[in-house]
Order: sequence, then structure tokens, then C-alpha cells
Amino acid sequence: MKKISLLFFIGGIAIFPFIAFGSTTLGTTLDLFLSMAISLISIFGTLAFVVFFYGLAMFLLNREDKKANEKAKNIMVWGVVGLFVLTTIWGIIGFMQNTIGNYGGSESLQISYPRF
Repeated sequence: MKKISLLFFIGGIAIFPFIAFGSTTLGTTLDLFLSMAISLISIFGTLAFVVFFYGLAMFLLNREDKKANEKAKNIMVWGVVGLFVLTTIWGIIGFMQNTIGNYGGSESLQISYPRF
């Protein structure tokens, strides 16, 4: 019974922003989720980038210490894994937006891909 009440409590907290911001349509609800996802991807992407370069700096500064080198390599690998996962999520969201099309939401929330 405690698990069910905890689930309802967490669900109530999760839906509170929709009520507070007046999200009554599917488009505004999807806009809210999309804006949160884009913000989180940006924050975690930056964090993964910093972690990778922190590991690189540790690797270059501790060349003689084998144990520190292994730790630095491990940090760099996890930074690259984080960047890969976040780029994959970003691509999936962009693919879904292009496949489904505009669902009535904001045009400013469209994911744009870098052009080289």
C-alpha cells in the first residue's frame, strides 16, 4: 500500500507543472516535455564534455603514474560514452520530430542539426 501511495505522490509532483503552467492541450504538454529534454541534454552534454577533458588533463599531467593513467582513461571513456548516449537521444528526438511533424507545438523547440 505504501508503494502505491508513493507512486501517486510522485505522479502528482510530476504532473504539478502542467497544472501550474496551464498545460491543457497535447501540444503545450509536449512542448513542456521537449523543452525540459532539450535543456537536460544541453546540461548533461556540457558535463560529459567537461568530464572528458578533465580525464584528458589528468592523463597528460600524470604520465609516469600507471594507476593514475588508468583512472584518467576510465574517466575519458565515461565522458565519451555520455556524449554518445546524449547525442543518440538528441538524434532520436530530432528523428521523431521530423517523422511525426509539427504537432501544434512551438516552432522554436525544433532540434536543429549542426551544419558543416
